[in-house]
Amino acid sequence: MKTKLCIIFCFISIIFLNCSPQIAKNLTSQTKFQQPDEIKTIENLQNTINILAKCDFNINRQNELVELILKNHLDSNTSLKSVDRYTNQHNILIEIKGETDKIIYIIAHYDKTVMSPLSLLNAMLNGSLAETEIQTLSEGAIDNGTGVSVAFELAKTLKTKKMKYTYRILLTAAEEDGLRGARTYVATLPNSQWEKVLFAINIDCVGVKNSDNCILIPNSDSILQKIALKEAEKLGFTLKTFKFMGAASGDHEAFEGTSFKKEFLRSLRFNLLGAFLPQRCYTGTRKNAKPTITFCSNGLLQVSDIVSGILMIPIGTIHSPRDNTSKIDYEKLFEQYKIIYQFLLQIEGN
Repeated sequence: MKTKLCIIFCFISIIFLNCSPQIAKNLTSQTKFQQPDEIKTIENLQNTINILAKCDFNINRQNELVELILKNHLDSNTSLKSVDRYTNQHNILIEIKGETDKIIYIIAHYDKTVMSPLSLLNAMLNGSLAETEIQTLSEGAIDNGTGVSVAFELAKTLKTKKMKYTYRILLTAAEEDGLRGARTYVATLPNSQWEKVLFAINIDCVGVKNSDNCILIPNSDSILQKIALKEAEKLGFTLKTFKFMGAASGDHEAFEGTSFKKEFLRSLRFNLLGAFLPQRCYTGTRKNAKPTITFCSNGLLQVSDIVSGILMIPIGTIHSPRDNTSKIDYEKLFEQYKIIYQFLLQIEGN
């Protein structure tokens, strides 16, 4: 019996050692992009992901993002907004004023999670136990350090340009705990501001090795899809459409309209019994939905992710030790940044 236990222990140890977190080395010398501005952008994308990957807990990821905002002189454009009583995380909002008050949102969630026996209980308590989970098992590099790095780089770029529209870069908390960061933000947004929203871009898990950058369908608006695909083609970059197996959830859902009934049913889907606890997102009503477009990678979820969800053990592609910086293709990540930026320039010209 002791021999069998030793063999099992060694097997598990090998798995975790193979999945151990490793901060990515600088890869810009190997990339096909060699222009100084391209190299600088790739380095910035890497730097943001590496900083987030070192953080054990979500509150540390929030604090590190605030430090990055200060270092890049975006603090005067930034505000922190609390989510609810169940989490100490805050949504981070960077607003870049344009010539008009029409608003385009760029969204990426900064929180991470791991699949564990505590996950179900954590969901039922609306994420109140998130900081007690074994967060160090996952770097949260793919999900969603990649999206945050692209959104943050876009914020820095847009700040230096004269834009027609006002851009709000929303780095959301508690996405992994029922999308509560985005849902609360939208539900508490004044109607006068909601009416000025043109559309929202959601960036979640992009620039992944052995996967293509994609637009999530059918969740993404068809007109916005066509514009993005056309701009990617002009750039010579690969951008495909991807239909998620089952119902794809993400922060884009918050922009599909809110009401007590909709939010309660969403909470019931994500948080089970936690839906019966008071939530700030229950208080607002947004009858008219806004167009959204979600950028993601295909081929992420595998059989291991299904098994992981059923058995509540961290063996999937994401929400596990396999989610680390070694899985990121920084050329693809730069391409995703460039596609979205060119997409916005095209929108600005219309």
